[in-house]
Amino acid sequence: MRNTPGGSRPGDGDARSGMIRFRLDYTVMQGETGHQSTQHDILLRSFDASYAAILSHSARVFRAMALIALSGHAVILVATALAGFAALAWFNIGSVIVYLLAYHCACTGRLQHAFAIGVLEVVAHSWFATAVLGFSSGFHIYALGLIPLAMTFEPWSLRARVGIALFLIVDYVAIAVAGHLAFARVTGVAIDLFRYGNFAVGGLVLAAISYYYVHAVALAEGTLVRRNRELDSLSRTDPLTELPNRRHALEWIEQAQARVARSGTATCVCITDLDHFKQINDKHGHDAGDRVLAHIAGVIRRTLRQQDVTARWGGEEFLVLLPDTDLDGALVAMEKVRSAVSATCVEWKGARVNATITVGIAELSARTTIDEAIRGADQALYRGKDEGRDRVVAERSDSNSVPG
Repeated sequence: MRNTPGGSRPGDGDARSGMIRFRLDYTVMQGETGHQSTQHDILLRSFDASYAAILSHSARVFRAMALIALSGHAVILVATALAGFAALAWFNIGSVIVYLLAYHCACTGRLQHAFAIGVLEVVAHSWFATAVLGFSSGFHIYALGLIPLAMTFEPWSLRARVGIALFLIVDYVAIAVAGHLAFARVTGVAIDLFRYGNFAVGGLVLAAISYYYVHAVALAEGTLVRRNRELDSLSRTDPLTELPNRRHALEWIEQAQARVARSGTATCVCITDLDHFKQINDKHGHDAGDRVLAHIAGVIRRTLRQQDVTARWGGEEFLVLLPDTDLDGALVAMEKVRSAVSATCVEWKGARVNATITVGIAELSARTTIDEAIRGADQALYRGKDEGRDRVVAERSDSNSVPG
């Protein structure tokens, strides 16, 4: 009898989330036209998606930092003007203009320009402010803050990032030496306020850079995990019919055989072949043949139970796994499928393309291997072909085929 117990499909709950795996050892079939897309290409698209996510995040961060710099220099402009440092006030007017330009670059996606402008302004501002107010004013702290940002700036190559970081380190040491040996030491309450304010703002900048780095890494990992799940699905799915492919079907059969060995319940393996497929391709073209294959896949899937497994076995063949079903039940089920396929047709460029299928069935038991069950279904299928096609044939254990 054909039982219909509930239960989840094998493989549900597979613990794959959170794992970033790189598998380049097999390819994903793209239909039956001979075209193949390697998983390496799919993986590269995953990296592209991760990179795009990081760049989008970087653009938001750079816009925010440009606005912070604009606000900070506006405050410094007022403070230096009130403290009587006219040269610094004028310099900060230029800094405000520069950061407006950097903000525009960040908004238009030119992050490398925005960062380069920011580096040049910070270096120039550190030197000028240290020359006017002395090293104790604390304006040098921003040169240090740029080092971790330079090392995590994705649009630049590693060589460029290391070069910029080394330049900023040398620049900071040079400012420190010049501040103590060459520039005048300025003291007073205003200098103290500048120093404490710069240290506070410098700490906030470092915190923002740390957030940028942590969030960028999280974005990259999250995107790769999602793409890896898609990659895993692609490796198990036939793109034309959207059915499980041969590799996935074999995993299902192995799990079914383990269940049979444990419980002793009957399970049947069915090989379904599209009759005269070459004639369909020759008469209507390969696109029409692909349409027919996809149509038959849909008919099979709609006709069978939810727990039954239908897979693209190769070419014009489909494999159907019927759990908890003996040979008699499988004959009934696959006869329904055969009738449903025969009763429908595919409309293709004004022509009606009719198709039929031949089905071979064998039982998977604790005494048979997977290869034996598949071989038995194939033998039944070929008998059906020899007998005229458009029929369902079962392979009994005593090797006597039984037509449906």
